[in-house]
Amino acid sequence: GHGSHVSGTVAGSGDASGGIDDTHSTIGVAPEARLHVYSANVGPALANFQILAAYDDMIYKKVNHDSGVMATSNSFGGGDGANYSPDDPQAVAHKTAYDAGIVSVYAAGNSGPEHNTLSDSCIDPWVVCVGATTKPDSVVQFSSRGRPSEPADTNRNGVVGDGGDPDTGLPADVAPDNHDRKLGQRLALGVYRPTLVAPGVNTNSISANAAGCREVTGTATACYETLNGTSMATPHVSGAVAVIVQAWREQNGGADPSSGKIIDILERSAALHKLPGYEAEEQGAGRLNVWDAVRFIRGEISLAKPNFGTPSPVYASGKFPGAAATKDSFDGCTGALSFTVASDNPLDAPADQPPDADTGRYKQHLINVPPGAERLRVTVAWPEHPTANLYVRLWRPDVNPNDEFSPAFSRRAFPDQEAVGLTTIGTQRFLDVRAPEAGQWRLRVYHRVGGAVAPCDDPAASPDPVGYNYTVTTEIPISARVPTVAFTEPAGGSTHTDRVIVFRGTAGYPTRWDGVTNYEVPGTGIAAGGDVDDPREELHFQGNTEEGCSGDGFNDGPSGANICDGPFLLPKTMLSDSPAASWNVVNPLLTFNTERDGGVPNWIWDVPSETTLRGPMTVEWWGSCGTCGPTIGSADWILRIYADGEQAFEERVTQTPSGPDEITLLSATVDLPTITASDRIVLHIEPVYIDSQNNSAIHYDSKMACSGETSGPACDSTVLMPVVDPTSAAPQQAENLRVTDIHTGLRLAWDPAAGATGYDIHRSAKPDFAPSSATRIASVTGTSCTSPSVPTWPSASDGGARCFTDSSVAELKPFYYRVVAKDGAVLADPSLLAYGTRTVFDRQVKIKGDRLYGPGLWGYARLIGTDATRWRYSFDTLERPEGTSSEPNLERVSARSFTQGIGSANKNRTVETEGPAPETPFDPVVIFTKQGPLTARAGDTITYTLQYENLGPAPSSNARVVDTLPAGMRFVSASGGGVFDAGKNIVKWNLGTVADGSGGTLTIRLKIRGSTPDGAVVVNEARFRADLTFATPTGVAQTTILP
Repeated sequence: GHGSHVSGTVAGSGDASGGIDDTHSTIGVAPEARLHVYSANVGPALANFQILAAYDDMIYKKVNHDSGVMATSNSFGGGDGANYSPDDPQAVAHKTAYDAGIVSVYAAGNSGPEHNTLSDSCIDPWVVCVGATTKPDSVVQFSSRGRPSEPADTNRNGVVGDGGDPDTGLPADVAPDNHDRKLGQRLALGVYRPTLVAPGVNTNSISANAAGCREVTGTATACYETLNGTSMATPHVSGAVAVIVQAWREQNGGADPSSGKIIDILERSAALHKLPGYEAEEQGAGRLNVWDAVRFIRGEISLAKPNFGTPSPVYASGKFPGAAATKDSFDGCTGALSFTVASDNPLDAPADQPPDADTGRYKQHLINVPPGAERLRVTVAWPEHPTANLYVRLWRPDVNPNDEFSPAFSRRAFPDQEAVGLTTIGTQRFLDVRAPEAGQWRLRVYHRVGGAVAPCDDPAASPDPVGYNYTVTTEIPISARVPTVAFTEPAGGSTHTDRVIVFRGTAGYPTRWDGVTNYEVPGTGIAAGGDVDDPREELHFQGNTEEGCSGDGFNDGPSGANICDGPFLLPKTMLSDSPAASWNVVNPLLTFNTERDGGVPNWIWDVPSETTLRGPMTVEWWGSCGTCGPTIGSADWILRIYADGEQAFEERVTQTPSGPDEITLLSATVDLPTITASDRIVLHIEPVYIDSQNNSAIHYDSKMACSGETSGPACDSTVLMPVVDPTSAAPQQAENLRVTDIHTGLRLAWDPAAGATGYDIHRSAKPDFAPSSATRIASVTGTSCTSPSVPTWPSASDGGARCFTDSSVAELKPFYYRVVAKDGAVLADPSLLAYGTRTVFDRQVKIKGDRLYGPGLWGYARLIGTDATRWRYSFDTLERPEGTSSEPNLERVSARSFTQGIGSANKNRTVETEGPAPETPFDPVVIFTKQGPLTARAGDTITYTLQYENLGPAPSSNARVVDTLPAGMRFVSASGGGVFDAGKNIVKWNLGTVADGSGGTLTIRLKIRGSTPDGAVVVNEARFRADLTFATPTGVAQTTILP
């Protein structure tokens, strides 16, 4: 059922539900695509060797021209919290497929809403990672999240960058990590965010498991099933890849787009449908947007590269996240089996029941959200029932939850957010809605399975006298600055007979605040001066008979028989003549104890005096594990550093031995913060997985091979410790570099470096650059600043930093930075790499009024003008009730504007319609393209060709084309009556009315000025405009000047 379901979403024909021409048929995203299905299952599980075999077959056939495969759709995942390893067998397969022109599309995983839960495959910079949204466009709670790009309150205790509390089980906030794909690809690092999100809740598709689909009694029309999961979101994107490839081939003479181009188009188009308020680690670039992806390929619109992340707003006094004034709590009690007990309506009350009534099937609460809310967070906890599994669902204002199963599509409603799962996951769930609209939200709490009922604390306010008691806590932070929106036309109460009604309006936005901040990326440390001798201290794992140890690391350790106080980290290179020592981790499946001892396995370095560590630490250890290997499953390890008995560092790395119980030299480099110890530094390594890494062992300290053979490399495990001298005259490394988009430029901030009298600022458009005189853009002392200035709630900002503003960067282009601290001519190691993109604004207008698929869905208006203060939305009234002059049908449309994740209050406009909606919209669709030479030389006269075609179904009236001449170009001539306006530097054609099915070709000749520099890229843009015309498009041509 799972396989047929996702296949149907990619390429289902819809023949069993009305076919492709039916408005409400169930068809795939690319119904004409062809599928090749591989089975990688071994019983109920996926086998790594089978996955690799499938990739091997696909890649072989593609490179040998035996297959035209363009994408793989992989609705599976797991291993959340892992770090990317380019040497992992699947990572090698993904990169090889990418180079062959095959895009790997993976599900993000269903381990949300916690951060750092993306599946192993999804953090690969060479794949597309897909999260899931609800139908009303929220990132659903079960969709796995990545790591933030700046310090964040991921444990939800109101403190940013908090270290957690082991005594209460509160985890530490997830540390920032990389979101930049180019950086990840160039430096072999992971990308810890989804690529984009797509619908993954209440997804209807063909399924062999559907109850009515059986070989004997089933019928084709019953072979559909509704499922949830990022598994369901993934094939939406896989199908979109097929559509993108088809459009690209049509525009490029049958040639295929590269894998990088496909991913770029997916991200650019998704950014137009960015979900307000959700961070990049939750939604990536935004929500899947196939329509604009195709328009972009056709040259009808231009799309900028997305800037990832949502900046924090300026909060009203005392209304920041975690503040007491934002919270409220109340209790409830829901009936037993209220989610699953049979009834006419399998989930909720019948559709004719009042939407606010409690029943024996659930408990309902009403939550009032004020204007300017940054988010609505709802936490439901049931500690009295530890084995019960409760579901939580949240509905927007003006939506009747009982209409979820209405037979009328125009009434059908879906929850905005829901926390559901088939297994018990503890005694708490929470929901998070960003930029919620003001009004009364409806919260419903259900019991699915497990636990024993108890008397309801307040039977009078509960559906049953016994059930499952719970506590609801709401949190609603409020922004101090809120955008506005208004309708300008049509007039309220106006009458319309057309199918499509065009609404226009204006939007106002508050004063800009700081944009997205990206912190330095772990794993990007480099030594000063390029290729020099490694200055780090080399230590060897020791602890064999020469040190008075037994060679059994478990017994030698402090928690063992205490034969010796080791094992040790020692600078000596003399290895033991005895067989290798080892530290074996007993299989927890045999001991029935899955708890790891945080004290073992350890290697102890007794430092002679106060010692400070900072920078890249490289560990090479000989490791093995019971059932891991390239064709079985990856292996993850935890590296920790303890300083004088206190944990000072922890990071998880992926390093997989060559096969089961095969002792393999593993290596990992991690970036240590400043760590100081006066007595003892301890390195700790432990395996993560209790299944594939059972019977793990770490081997060390022998002249022989680790296996005991006399031939082969010596069993020498080592660590390169980044020891620094805090008293040295040389300056320390600049730390915590972060880059903030301030719209007029990029602001860099870093912590002051001890011993530094100045700082060199280095910038490049390439992430893999090394600081040099060519990359240095400034030498500064740095101004004192508090950065980032957002978030603005207590404990969130870093004070005492040094700042520099780079105002010379181009808009919408990523740049990469390192800061080098210096004292005169003495240079410290460069900082870690940080990056940023200067943006113009973050603005949207969304419209609610969907007649076809229910009352809770919002569409995206087209923004007009460079400041996005005007907008236009074409509202389709297909299947509307037939109104008459005496009893017209009323259509109510709502509008909201958004910026920086904050939404305006709703503005509404009601109009009247008479008669049925015509079968086709009146507005015509026009395709417009522009072509020119790819290269030219200064002084050349070149010709651009502009083509337009009206696809119908109606004439395009008052049509005109405007071509804006780029700098460095001089007008020569134009065909078809084009008129040059020297004052505005434009050429304009007035085309009048373009009939249905007709089109034309225009040309313009321009001369390149002789002073245009070699290598310059001249961008010439033209626009087609007409009254009531869909997809009023833009044509763009780029010409590179050759020497």
